[in-house]
Amino acid sequence: GDEKYTQAVRFWAKIFGLNFAVGVVTGIPMEFQFGTNWAGFSKYAGGVIGQTLAMEGMFAFFLESAFIGALIWGEKRLGPRYHFLAALAVALGSWISGYFIIVTNAFMQHPVGYRIDENGSLDAKPGRGRVVRCRDTNGDGKADQFVTFATMDSPRGIWFDNNTLYVLGWFMF
Repeated sequence: GDEKYTQAVRFWAKIFGLNFAVGVVTGIPMEFQFGTNWAGFSKYAGGVIGQTLAMEGMFAFFLESAFIGALIWGEKRLGPRYHFLAALAVALGSWISGYFIIVTNAFMQHPVGYRIDENGSLDAKPGRGRVVRCRDTNGDGKADQFVTFATMDSPRGIWFDNNTLYVLGWFMF
């Protein structure tokens, strides 16, 4: 309830909205540049970076864009509780978006955890249709231990725990 906090929220939400608009204006052309300017790179590494960029767009960007309007213009219509939840949804979407962009950039700077398939392209799917735990046990930056936990037929997600990447596979044949 204090008015100074309400004014601060309004001010910073407008600043964030401006940054979001600039990010959209620069991010969408960047996605197209992967296909136009860097088509060879996209064909070669698309099996790895295509997944993270697609997840950034489908999960993070849609979450952000769905709630940014409610955050900026919906304060009076939503009330304080739902306005706060909209702010949390935008913050979560921003965090997930940054995470997937950093994962993509990290792979482009230091490519590890992939294999080269029969077509000569990169592939990051060591456990097709399985829940796989990938670990680097000897510290050389390459996953050398793969443990299958379960098999599955539909997409689930990715998470980290104690410097271990867990990938839930979704490939149906």
